[in-house]
Amino acid sequence: MNDVWIVAIPILLVDVVSPILLAATAIALTGTKPIASSLALILGHTAAYFLVGVLIVYGLAEFIAPVVDFVIDTFVNPIPIYFVIGFLLGIVFLTLAFTLSINASMKKQSGKSEAIRQKDGVLPSFVMGASICLVGIPFAVPYFGFINEMYRFNVQSKLVGLLIYNIAFAIPFLLVPLAYKLMGTQSLIV
Repeated sequence: MNDVWIVAIPILLVDVVSPILLAATAIALTGTKPIASSLALILGHTAAYFLVGVLIVYGLAEFIAPVVDFVIDTFVNPIPIYFVIGFLLGIVFLTLAFTLSINASMKKQSGKSEAIRQKDGVLPSFVMGASICLVGIPFAVPYFGFINEMYRFNVQSKLVGLLIYNIAFAIPFLLVPLAYKLMGTQSLIV
């Protein structure tokens, strides 16, 4: 198992460069429970990342391979109807976004502040962290690379490898709430 870490550490260093999780962690520090919210966000992301890794290692790859093959084939060999469908979906989503933004701007400030307070907290932060992870998982090339290296090096305990990798992935992000705890809001100033 030690041999895989010679390759895994550079992969992990590339994977840790996640501006989205870093920004979300910093935003979580601006709520009413800054430390708890940011830790819950990081925990939610790490738990979802680990769960996806376990699913991939234990059979999800074979399950989603036909879907991935179809998506890749669709991008490589598109037919005209795909462009029409994409255009229509784009118009629907732009209309929806425009309508929602107008409705949101019409609400009073007190309603907005109440909605913000409801979205602040440990459980919403955990869910937000997991959501960030799941939305970004198609782009988690370094993580997939690490899983591939575990197979290449024939690692016996892939679950332990995933656990170590995910803990190591979370450590740099845990430094953000630690810096906030030690330095206060001054740590958020760039």
